[in-house]
Amino acid sequence: MNVESFINDWLQRNGKSDLQSLFNEQIEKYPNNDILQRGFAIEQNIETDTILFLGMNPSYKPRTNGGFYEEYGHGYFNRIKDVTKKVNMRLKTSFPFAHHDIFFVRDTSQARVLDMKVEMVDFFKAQMEISREVIRAAHPKLIVVVNAGASKIFQNEMYAWHPGSSEQWDDDLGADFISIGDVRVPVLFSGMLSGQRALDDGTYYSLIWHICHILKAIL
Repeated sequence: MNVESFINDWLQRNGKSDLQSLFNEQIEKYPNNDILQRGFAIEQNIETDTILFLGMNPSYKPRTNGGFYEEYGHGYFNRIKDVTKKVNMRLKTSFPFAHHDIFFVRDTSQARVLDMKVEMVDFFKAQMEISREVIRAAHPKLIVVVNAGASKIFQNEMYAWHPGSSEQWDDDLGADFISIGDVRVPVLFSGMLSGQRALDDGTYYSLIWHICHILKAIL
């Protein structure tokens, strides 16, 4: 799915011209905010009907361009790609890699992003609404949220439900389910897969087993 076209079409139907204009409005309001000056970063395309890994926001390196990106060359994606590869090997499937960040502002410090979120409430609500629409259109078979902060936002603000509740929890699969349209989609909440606070190897392989366990049951 072409994410750029999808988002801009959706924004136009809701009174905005495109994603860049949404950011430009904030830059005019907060001209001294260095994070806004970097612009946004979001995938150009997203695979549908696959395992969708969900993060918080893209990181930032000086002298790197934002906008809609086509390459997943950052080291952050390596372990996510590895999980997808190992799941496909175990299940003899061919799920393509898919990743999306809830927010599109570029910064390595999630604390700074969360501070911005408190100050720029409507701006961050708009990004969450866009992400909800992207997730809906992607028709994921399974969502894996790979960040503790993203998990809280996903649970409390994007879909406002309580993991583990009797209505949404499947005891056999050990997963919560969320309704996206008419489809119930399983959701797993995980820590980060890379970086200083990455999952240890045992937990990492347990996550792969858990993904396979769910997919074998629902496919």
